[in-house]
Amino acid sequence: MAKSKRLAGEQPHTNDVWGEVNYRAKLPKITCESIFQFVMSASEKPDELAWEETELSQIIKLQVRSKSVEWEREHEWRLMWLNDETKLKIQRVDLLDGTITAVYLGCLVADPLRDGFVSETKRNFPDAKVFMGKKRKGDFALVFEPLS
Repeated sequence: MAKSKRLAGEQPHTNDVWGEVNYRAKLPKITCESIFQFVMSASEKPDELAWEETELSQIIKLQVRSKSVEWEREHEWRLMWLNDETKLKIQRVDLLDGTITAVYLGCLVADPLRDGFVSETKRNFPDAKVFMGKKRKGDFALVFEPLS
């Protein structure tokens, strides 16, 4: 089993690292009221836990782990692990060989960023394939072309 890195000295729960994407017809929107509630909560309780209790936090958590029902066939899971101890707030997670078999990039990924994704994928997961999304002509869909 891969070694799991610790976050702030505590072992994270699997559900806090891997998130199964929820496919929904409609997502709640961030409202002025939810932002106001967050600001007021932060001034009343300036600790970090106050954020967790706000409607804004719940909406953002739902949005981060959700996509439109049109994408349900993907059965996507997201690896999301933040680390407040690092400058970039991102935690690198060691995965078992063969865990990542393919990486799919969206159609708006710029060339330099795309090249970085390809090289990092090949360096960390030599057998993984990398695909680039392109808009399909005359249709509201993407086709994925292999980059490696």
